Amino acid sequence: MACAAGAAPRSASAAPHAAAARRRIRRRAAVAMAAASKPTLYDLPVSNNGARIRLLLYKAGLEGAVSIESPQALGGLRSGEYRALHPQGKMPLLVAEGGSLAVPESEGIVMY
Repeated sequence: MACAAGAAPRSASAAPHAAAARRRIRRRAAVAMAAASKPTLYDLPVSNNGARIRLLLYKAGLEGAVSIESPQALGGLRSGEYRALHPQGKMPLLVAEGGSLAVPESEGIVMY
């Protein structure tokens, strides 16, 4: 199989990696667009500390003002993208102000 000058040969295993990279880029773009519009709370329904925040949002009438996402939207709690926001990889985590502010832990989020 001949390659163009300066081009690397493509292997059969490169296609799945390229597709996964494109999915990660699309996911990051979607997360960034959502974060730009309103704050995002990364939480799971089984989290007691997250339930405290969701209850306060409900009582304050702000449940529509915050987007609630699973940490899986960033690849999970141990992913590099999530750890860039919260190095300990814990939840809940509130990302606000267009993604420039990450507030970890339920107590800090309640104070914010």
